[in-house]
Amino acid sequence: EESIARRYVDHARRIAETNALAPTGHGALLLARGAAWRELGELAHAEHALRLAAAAADAAPAVVALADARRAELLEIRGDTSAAEAALRHALSRLGDRLVEASARAARAEILSRLAHVLRREGRLDEARGAIDEAAAMFADLGRVGGQAAAAYERGVIAMFQGRAGEAQGRLRHHGRGSLADA
Repeated sequence: EESIARRYVDHARRIAETNALAPTGHGALLLARGAAWRELGELAHAEHALRLAAAAADAAPAVVALADARRAELLEIRGDTSAAEAALRHALSRLGDRLVEASARAARAEILSRLAHVLRREGRLDEARGAIDEAAAMFADLGRVGGQAAAAYERGVIAMFQGRAGEAQGRLRHHGRGSLADA
């Protein structure tokens, strides 16, 4: 299990190093470690790594906000969507108006995407749709195809729960394709 975690961390580090939009530094590596532990289902280890990421001396505002957002995901996994929503809103407030850097815009898009998911789970579909629409636009502006695909999927699920079956089908079909411009 430890070697699997190391491989996840190494892979996450390589992605961070090759992605110009990704934050860098020790805090970013701890953020990647948190993601690796979460993927392994080791939530306590993930939370610890994410706390360290937020507290790292070199942690950029985007890293701190993402650490908060990913800790919010752990709250959601545990079933506490109210606490997850509060943590995600706090993560957004940490970014404030600092959206000049691409990494801060990417962080905001990810946080909004996570917030949309939580709001959908709480049945607040109009709010969820607003959050995911903003996230999708930011992902598109950043050229983040993975984020666009995730947003298309979330938009489709929201449409389904709002009773818009035709729109849901269209969005979910786009989720599996390369062209997301109309999703």
